[in-house]
Amino acid sequence: MAIFGEGAGGALPMFREPMADFEAGELPLDAEGRHIPAEGQAALALWVRKALDVSSVRFMFPAHTGNYGNELHSLLGSGRSVAENRMREMVRGCLMANPYITGVDGFVFTHTGSGLHAGFRVGTVYGDILGESEADTL
Repeated sequence: MAIFGEGAGGALPMFREPMADFEAGELPLDAEGRHIPAEGQAALALWVRKALDVSSVRFMFPAHTGNYGNELHSLLGSGRSVAENRMREMVRGCLMANPYITGVDGFVFTHTGSGLHAGFRVGTVYGDILGESEADTL
């Protein structure tokens, strides 16, 4: 579970997120059966990927606030320029809910068949990471 609280003196504590095996669709466990945590920039990269995953539809999981997840599924039926603008806004809105993220920019879009792919830079308190997202538009 991601930590969004403030630490002593108003500073953000070290960001932690459970490691994830995206290919297997599971969270790896250690020998005692506990989630293996990632910290800092690596943890934020995991959080970004999880938040933008197609299955992370906003309001779908009651364990998360309404700020977690995305609405990329709503791009279905959008034209190219509309889809690009809306995806940019949705990705920014989704990621900027995390106080460890300082900015999202540098979007590069690629249209493939019925889909739209975006690559972008995510500024974090630990440095920049690269993000990507995809959505069906037809």
